[in-house]
Amino acid sequence: MTKEQRIQAVQHVMDEAEILIAGFAEMADILAALDDKTANEAYLGTAQDRLASAKESAKAAVAALRQWLKEAKDNDNDAGD
Repeated sequence: MTKEQRIQAVQHVMDEAEILIAGFAEMADILAALDDKTANEAYLGTAQDRLASAKESAKAAVAALRQWLKEAKDNDNDAGD
């Protein structure tokens, strides 16, 4: 796999992760609406906490991928000079 292919693959993963993060936010909204309608809040609270944690983990992963991508592109620019 060439460096350009790796860069494209990382960009694709980042795009998919951004969709996943948006999905986490939508799921959190749905759980919050359910929380208002049900008496069994303990399970929903736990689910919301886990969902928030997963969302933060996904954001951290995207940030790491962005950093790698920036460094990979910077290295390409330096090599071209």
